[in-house]
Amino acid sequence: MHIAYNMLHSRALLPLLTVVAALATASTGSAQTVRDVANRGACSTSGLEGISVQLAEAQMCIRPGAFVRFAPATGISLSSSRIHPYAQASAANAIRAAAARTPMTINSAFRTLADQYVLYHSGGCGLAARPGRSNHQSGRAIDVSNYSAARSALQAQGCTWLGSSDPVHFDCPGSDQRADSIRAFQRLWNVNNPGDTIAEDGLYGPATESRLGRTPAGGFSQGACDAAPEPEPEPEPTPTPTDPTGRLRGVVFADTGAGLADTSARLSGASVVVTGTGTSATTDGSGNWSLDLPAGTYALAVSKSGYATATRSCTVSAGGEAWCSVGLGAEATSGVLQGVLFAGSNVDKRVIGANVQVVETGASLTSREGDGFFRFDLAPGTYTLEASGDGILNATRTCTVSSGSVTWCSISIQKDPTITVVSTIVFEENDSGEHGIDVPDDAASAEDATVNGPYTPLQSGCSASGTGRAPFTLPLLVGLGLVLRRRRR
Repeated sequence: MHIAYNMLHSRALLPLLTVVAALATASTGSAQTVRDVANRGACSTSGLEGISVQLAEAQMCIRPGAFVRFAPATGISLSSSRIHPYAQASAANAIRAAAARTPMTINSAFRTLADQYVLYHSGGCGLAARPGRSNHQSGRAIDVSNYSAARSALQAQGCTWLGSSDPVHFDCPGSDQRADSIRAFQRLWNVNNPGDTIAEDGLYGPATESRLGRTPAGGFSQGACDAAPEPEPEPEPTPTPTDPTGRLRGVVFADTGAGLADTSARLSGASVVVTGTGTSATTDGSGNWSLDLPAGTYALAVSKSGYATATRSCTVSAGGEAWCSVGLGAEATSGVLQGVLFAGSNVDKRVIGANVQVVETGASLTSREGDGFFRFDLAPGTYTLEASGDGILNATRTCTVSSGSVTWCSISIQKDPTITVVSTIVFEENDSGEHGIDVPDDAASAEDATVNGPYTPLQSGCSASGTGRAPFTLPLLVGLGLVLRRRRR
């Protein structure tokens, strides 16, 4: 539920806030703490209505007039009744002007320290800053669901788009009042816990975080404004932490094509490795991971069984925290590239014994005996096949392999007309059986010579001399053989 008053600095509405907080406490249950709400693991502030109202009231008392209501207004829709439609005056003017130009739906606006605690520690929100560091607590940040349509209108009013790391987020004009959000809780705690007070310094340290976790989600019995001190002057900017390390954190999700715009399909058990250092983390049940690293830029390699490995480069500053979420696409399966080598335009006349090579990978084999067949198992992609061998012209063909499918890529082979064979036939009495030309007996026989091996007959003529030898010259045709017929002399 949102804060039920029009101007946060209107002291006349404080009694109404007290009633609202009391109602929220009754509906939530006093036993429930802020940490209990966070431990539900949901990206929601449901159940924090009571304490959230009290903290907003406390922050109002610190700086009267700091916030104004920006909704209802033309073009502005709120996605939930729990959204606090308040902002600094400069931010509220920018939001209303942008919405008048491009209607927008706002998912989040002003947040209290308790709201930020739950969103950060629940593990259900991939993009939530550490409590005390979010501009939502200053009343100058909004999250817009139709950010792509509203982006130009908001930027024209001086709002800054955070970018692809948090695409719904815009920071609008205003001053840094995050310390007020922390101080409001510290003051509220001290009013209700006089025996366990903490420093009201506006710094989010271990003592503040511990008390915030133990705070009743339904709110305290007494509000911080019951004995509010005089308004404090504008605080000096909080010094930048000098811690030399920073934190990289993010989520690993199944990327279905929308990229960082949809990180809902979280992946547990994914490995996140810092390339070159070996430092690594494994995602938890909600896909979250974090690494504390010295300031610098790091290349991450993210992997999980069944998914293609992805890389991303991210930078972390000293004392800072940077989000570096990574999406993994489904791992591609291999496909088959196969075919036959055939002579000229006659696909039935196969060429055997020729080399077939995949140019891109270097894989090669010899076309199969008998049918000239070849086959390669390859990752999806486009490949060039090259066929080569003695007596033929090199031939190439380009084909595309698809995941899990068979692609035929047969190649036509042409003979090389510039090559001839010169050989001598020696008649032998006993056939040795090896591939080649064999003669069953001497030159007086009228029988044909035979060719051992898988060759196709080719007719030609020659005559033997008195030595029983016959030189001959014939074109070389791969896959073709010789038949020699001898005549009696």
